[in-house]
Amino acid sequence: MAQFALFVTSYTPLFLLIIGKQLSDHWVWLHFGGFNCPALGAWFTKFGLSTLLMLVMAFGLFGYFVTIRNVEEAAENGDPVTITRINNKSGESIGYIATYIVPFMFQGFDSLFVTFAVLLILLLIYRIYVNSPLLLVNPILSITHGLYEIEFTNGKNQRVGYVIMRNKFLDEDDLIKLYPIGHRLYYAKPEG
Repeated sequence: MAQFALFVTSYTPLFLLIIGKQLSDHWVWLHFGGFNCPALGAWFTKFGLSTLLMLVMAFGLFGYFVTIRNVEEAAENGDPVTITRINNKSGESIGYIATYIVPFMFQGFDSLFVTFAVLLILLLIYRIYVNSPLLLVNPILSITHGLYEIEFTNGKNQRVGYVIMRNKFLDEDDLIKLYPIGHRLYYAKPEG
């Protein structure tokens, strides 16, 4: 569920834009029409995707905060390592936003086909997302955390991985604790 929560938070800006677009395109439909088939059909057509995205966002944001809290606590018991090379990847979020969010904003979201297409694309992106370092490329996470690609020594072994850390200033020879959260993906805390 942690991967799902990170995915949802990475797409929260897109979800908010889709919700805003649906609300602004169909604001005249925002009144209570009762609980009958025509009213429920109109709600589903005009605001179904927004309603679904709001529920997913609420679940995802709750999961995000629980995940970050749990990982930060677990990272206290991480493996101590020394950074030998570092590459700041925090700027990756900007390219991520432009590549995935902007194309969605020129869609109308009021047909069943478009809703299905958006959900299918998001499902495909989710499968790619959770099996790659994109898991850590997250505009919401980058507000409070830094993302780095590092080489580090764990005793005498040299390794490479992606790290997220609250500290946005890391240098070579820094000592940190790494807690694994995926294949070559780590949460880091300063040593000591």
